[in-house]
Amino acid sequence: MTNAEVITREESLRQAIETADADVTVVAPNFETLQALGRLDDPDWGDHVRILTTPQPLKRLRHEFTTATRIAEISSRNDVTIRTIDDQDATLQPLVLTELQVTTVLLSGMESVPTLRTSVEPVLENVHETVAALWRSAQTADISTPPYSQVMETVGENFDGSFETDVQTMLSTAMGSRAMSDGLDEVHAFLLLAARNREQYRELTKWAERIQIGSPARFSTRKKELENAGLLTTEKIERETVGRPRQRLLLTDQELQEAPLNELVATAQAVL
Repeated sequence: MTNAEVITREESLRQAIETADADVTVVAPNFETLQALGRLDDPDWGDHVRILTTPQPLKRLRHEFTTATRIAEISSRNDVTIRTIDDQDATLQPLVLTELQVTTVLLSGMESVPTLRTSVEPVLENVHETVAALWRSAQTADISTPPYSQVMETVGENFDGSFETDVQTMLSTAMGSRAMSDGLDEVHAFLLLAARNREQYRELTKWAERIQIGSPARFSTRKKELENAGLLTTEKIERETVGRPRQRLLLTDQELQEAPLNELVATAQAVL
């Protein structure tokens, strides 16, 4: 049986995944498909999920923290393996393959995409053989990003509630995804959010290193960039005990301190 329809990427992926009795393989997804995969709200993933991608979407994923944390979340809650194949080997359209069905997700810049779903035996057998061969020759990949739940749980344990709220907004909305695709990386973003909430620089870097968001050296480099751009400054926190004074992060423009988060993001994007 074969049928075609135009539905959202998320719904196309959800339908394909939730019909699986065992393994699910997502083949050659573009970045928009990975984003849609990350937005799925805890679907029934079956026994094992395999993501077979080309280098470019994976490279972009590693540089787009909001989506990467969602894919890492899927990996933390399910048996997920990611492998990469060379672009010249990616002869298939983006598709989702299960034991009994193959769903082709046609490439499109639109939110709603044409999909073609079939369970015709000769077609299914041929796709399974092709994907199995590609999977055997592919290289195991790691996105090296902490899961969303770990980020939020540890933020709540280590910082004030207002900073936690800002981080949740940044990681859960389209604004955050756009911000980290256009000029800001996750270290810029966390520094700005920490400054907006007057958090201590040392506490931020200790937390970020512990959950593998970024090293102190990387935070230092990004901090200097924001300072040179006139966005960020610090004030010393004098200590009663012996030791170096600690720094509190502050936004240079006091109006931005109270401005909506999207205004802070837009200002940072404009000057970086």
